[in-house]
Amino acid sequence: MNGGAYWRAMERLVTDVCLRQDVSCVSYSEAIAIMKKENTIASGSGL
Repeated sequence: MNGGAYWRAMERLVTDVCLRQDVSCVSYSEAIAIMKKENTIASGSGL
């Protein structure tokens, strides 16, 4: 279909970006929980 472009991009994300010290590759629900715990969600954001 697209010559595997999506999967190559996803593989690059996981192997290059997710391993960086200042990056956390988490699910949306995990990100919301972290943000609530750290109190970094802006008021009125709807989250």
